[in-house]
Amino acid sequence: MNSESNPFDKIPVWQRKQEKKTASINKTIWGLLIGLVAAFVGVLLVYVILYRRFTFDSYIELFLPGKLTYALAAKSISLAMIFNLLPFYFFLNKKYYQATKGVVFATGLVGILFIFYKFVW
Repeated sequence: MNSESNPFDKIPVWQRKQEKKTASINKTIWGLLIGLVAAFVGVLLVYVILYRRFTFDSYIELFLPGKLTYALAAKSISLAMIFNLLPFYFFLNKKYYQATKGVVFATGLVGILFIFYKFVW
């Protein structure tokens, strides 16, 4: 038997490529960015589904300072946070735990924004 390296001990090429791909996506910053984008897309989808009676400009003005009530903005943000479940479970099922941490952090940031709209401002 040859004392050189055993071919079964080597990692296959396809698995090495998969590990490189995983390493580039599995970062907390990617999860944070994707979580924030998912929340923003959620706000837009809430507008399309629930608040079509407003023009888009008046819907965006709900989030700007100077309004007397932020009740609709708080409702929109709370519904938009549901859309963060999609990237959360995607990263969790792929075992990208660092990216999952980023999505949780983004959800926390959006949750703080919700608290400000609901109770502080």
